[in-house]
Amino acid sequence: MGRSIIGVIVGILAGVLVISLIQMLGHSIYPVPEGLDMKDPAVVAEYIKTAPVGAILSVLIGYLLGALVAGFVSTKVGKVNHIKLGLICGIFLLLGVIMTIFAIPHPVWFMITSVILTVPMALLGAKLATKK
Repeated sequence: MGRSIIGVIVGILAGVLVISLIQMLGHSIYPVPEGLDMKDPAVVAEYIKTAPVGAILSVLIGYLLGALVAGFVSTKVGKVNHIKLGLICGIFLLLGVIMTIFAIPHPVWFMITSVILTVPMALLGAKLATKK
């Protein structure tokens, strides 16, 4: 039980790290306009309306790869041969995605895709971790 809890924690941390790194990469390819206050949700919401599709895709890719990594790492660290830990990580990351969507409006295609695919990507990561 203790190893499973540690697996979930480490998996979520690994997933968040991947999301952050991919978003940093996306910001380096698609820099935000100078002077844009990224801490102001209203300003960010206005920017997202005109942001390049690639910039928004980089966020989506980050979410999905982060979920995949979270599921994989949680299962490997937890040393379980089923996908339960990946599911738990996927649900936690999905909650983060939903909170972000409510805080900052995103395009409809982004919201639908990220909500529908986050948990399955975490489950896929867990399934990959259980293969011998």
